Amino acid sequence: MAAPAAFVQAGLGLAILVAAIAYPFAGRAALAIPLSAAASREGLPAASTGVAILGRSDVNGLAIVRTPDERAGLAALRRGWLLLAVPSLLCGNRIRTSSVTSRNTSNG
Repeated sequence: MAAPAAFVQAGLGLAILVAAIAYPFAGRAALAIPLSAAASREGLPAASTGVAILGRSDVNGLAIVRTPDERAGLAALRRGWLLLAVPSLLCGNRIRTSSVTSRNTSNG
């Protein structure tokens, strides 16, 4: 009987880990997903949650927003929207590297 309890415990730990990784922190980009048809019809309550709408994603045209603080995720959830953190690589903020080779002591 210990095996089912171990699976439940592992599943709970995994759920907590995913929630911690996916929660949007202040100033980070997040994908706004409506949790119901009513929330989708009403639109994202940007003024009441404090999020700034940055644009639309390629995935079903969902909104990409920037969160002002850690409480914005919970405020949006109360209004029927789930905010998931988006890595900056997926937002187009890629680090540009120069094609010019610099001269230093190692390469002459």
